[in-house]
Amino acid sequence: EYKVGSGPYHTREISPRRGRHLLATRPIKSGTTIFVERPLVLHRSVGNAAGGDLACRKCRSHLGGPELLAGTCSGKIGRAEGIELAVAEHGAVPCRGGCGEAYCSPSCEDRVWSSPGGHCLSCTGRVPEEGAANHPRVRFRVHALETNEIFLAVGDVASAIVLAACGARPSGDTREKIRAAAAPFLDDLLSTPWWDVVTEPLAAANKINEARELGATLLRLCRESSDLMWEVMVGGDIGDELVPEDDVWREEIFNATFWGRIVGAFELNAIGVRVKSPLGGLVMGDLGDGWTADKARRFREEHHHDIVECLTRSELIGDEYCDEDEDCGCDDGDGDGDGDEDEEDCNSDVDIVNEDRLEFSLEDIDAALVSARRSVLPHVPDDFDAAFPPLDGTALFSMACMMNHDCDPNVMVRYNFGGFNRPVELEAMTLRDVSVGEELCIGYLDEGVDGTYEEDEGGDGLLAARPRMGVVKRRERLAHYGFRCDCTRCIEEERGLEDDAEESRA
Repeated sequence: EYKVGSGPYHTREISPRRGRHLLATRPIKSGTTIFVERPLVLHRSVGNAAGGDLACRKCRSHLGGPELLAGTCSGKIGRAEGIELAVAEHGAVPCRGGCGEAYCSPSCEDRVWSSPGGHCLSCTGRVPEEGAANHPRVRFRVHALETNEIFLAVGDVASAIVLAACGARPSGDTREKIRAAAAPFLDDLLSTPWWDVVTEPLAAANKINEARELGATLLRLCRESSDLMWEVMVGGDIGDELVPEDDVWREEIFNATFWGRIVGAFELNAIGVRVKSPLGGLVMGDLGDGWTADKARRFREEHHHDIVECLTRSELIGDEYCDEDEDCGCDDGDGDGDGDEDEEDCNSDVDIVNEDRLEFSLEDIDAALVSARRSVLPHVPDDFDAAFPPLDGTALFSMACMMNHDCDPNVMVRYNFGGFNRPVELEAMTLRDVSVGEELCIGYLDEGVDGTYEEDEGGDGLLAARPRMGVVKRRERLAHYGFRCDCTRCIEEERGLEDDAEESRA
């Protein structure tokens, strides 16, 4: 599941120029799945976890059933209540520490709690209520939420390394065991310190003072976070039994340098995770697993209110919210007293749509669903993502993260559509025929396989198609990766720009 190495279609290679990369070991036809893998570590964004579908903290498969999914997506059922229902009615397993996380099976819970997960070291459910705000576990989490939530993922990595190193063998050199446990994160991936990665574009633009100040800030944040996690380890619970106050642990992982290298690994290697909610397949009848069009129709009838709430919130149906440019009769809050209704009556200031504004027929729902833009590819954003939010995060993979960038890639990565009892898995698939010995490359930019790229300009989570990026814009966006792209496409476009400039001068 996590082991790095050769597969039936590829082999791992290392070279001074290309670094770690994958090469094709045989001719591969276009559309071939060359490998499927699960994440080495996956961090689901905090906001998405709090307001999105319920998912197993280990494999990220969806928890509960269709009814529970509809209720949580519409907001009728909150996260805490949803977890309770998933445990009571659908066999989900709560975290034994009581932090509010849940799992699809005892196996997933155990793997996260103990080795290889290490959640037992950072679970906030074990924190006594009295003085909780000053407990190291709580302070570590608060610091991450106030600065950069990627520190939560770094803490998970550190915890996993601790348990792996301590469980490797009863005796042996501690430093060697720590380094062996950290190898998948440091040796198998690019792990340039965070401050070097982020400040590289500033330094290249000769903004030396800005680069120096930013680098110092990032170094300080890593030092603060690693110090807090060290307090967790020696705070008197489980950690101090595994990690005595020994200089070797501080020197190897509980320090700003290690923290910075792991964040840098995410900056340089991480692949965005976007897994469609099963609710889209449920309402459209194409989820699979025997979910027919007739079942989807009955589902839309039984969960009419929930579906309308999702569609209305995403503005795929109706115009029931006040337009800020129109006079809705509500006090606009400017103190002049205009409007005859209280401000609280204005739908623009509340989260729940009034019941009498949800009188849409089943035919209205069908029409909205049919007219919505929906991608046939699981990784491409569409209108359904606004109505039924996908699982969203970032992850490190053992093999996929070793593939280099090419502006005309021969491989794309995508995720399964998501579903109940289906763990998140990345699929690497060829986009064209590949020859023996050809390097397998993906595109690091959000550029579609059809030559368009997408940007979230509206801030609404929907990505709209834009014109194809030129070589200058692509190189600007790739700058923080620390290389200048000289792929065939870039060279050809660069020559075209030079020819145009020559013609202009002539």
